[in-house]
Amino acid sequence: MAETTIDRPLVPDFVLSNPDRKPIVEGDLAWVRLTQGMFALIDASEAEIVGEHTWCAQYATHNRLWRAGTTIGGKSRSMHQLIASHAFGEPPEGCSVDHIHGRSYANVIDNRRSNLRYANNSEQRKSSDARRNGELNTPVSEYPGLTWHKRWGKWQVRLVINKKQYSLGYFNDQAEGYKVYQDALTDWQEHGIEPASSKPRLAKIFDELDVKLMHELHDNKGYPYWQIGDMFGVGRQAVRDHILRYHGTYPTRSVLPVPRPMTTLSPRGKSESAKDAQIARLKERVQNLEQQVRELQQENELLYGRLASRESRLT
Repeated sequence: MAETTIDRPLVPDFVLSNPDRKPIVEGDLAWVRLTQGMFALIDASEAEIVGEHTWCAQYATHNRLWRAGTTIGGKSRSMHQLIASHAFGEPPEGCSVDHIHGRSYANVIDNRRSNLRYANNSEQRKSSDARRNGELNTPVSEYPGLTWHKRWGKWQVRLVINKKQYSLGYFNDQAEGYKVYQDALTDWQEHGIEPASSKPRLAKIFDELDVKLMHELHDNKGYPYWQIGDMFGVGRQAVRDHILRYHGTYPTRSVLPVPRPMTTLSPRGKSESAKDAQIARLKERVQNLEQQVRELQQENELLYGRLASRESRLT
């Protein structure tokens, strides 16, 4: 298991008060002032090549991460790419720069050598949770298919086949989990057998009491599959599979539908009650219009009477 610790120093006061955009060396480290109140932390040995350019803080919306960037030769270049190429050479084919313990924390972008490596997509996915959450010292497995489950404190074995993910269990020992992963992968590649929840290794995850608790939560408490799965650390399909294994059929909630009033249908398929309601609304509208007409007629009669009286006075 590749576990390393790394310190996360905060920006010193003398760096905060210094407006200079060039690297400020402090022992083995160097600080680079960026824009938007951000700073880059690098090794002192990289201060010279980094100091040849002026850097700014750039926020990537696609992954919600900060980076230090500049323009070199008319092309955009990030600081971690420049440092990695200077420290490790050009990246191997299919690899890119990966921040082992997270790219940034607080207002600091950590571009030290100890935090950089070249990794392919598969290797970067192993520590994606740690990078995304900014957590330190998250265990990273040296075996494929194994990821650290923070809640259960165990290694979760997962296999993806045809864009469908299968959870193969949780293990304290990486070697044991990797053997389960290899067995499931061999079954698929050589025999075309997909991992099934009826395999014995999945039945060992929960006992009968746990499955009865799942049944109680769903049938009587109304919890959905996914929420029960979060409680037990499995997917919603696994919850259903466990109950099927122990009970044969999955119980449905005994909730009777609310009875609807009986209605008769006309030859055109529209209910008589709907027609009656429409006719009643039309009659009410006609009555309102008739009342408005009567009121207008009364107003006209009053106006004509006043006009006639005024004409008589003038004559």
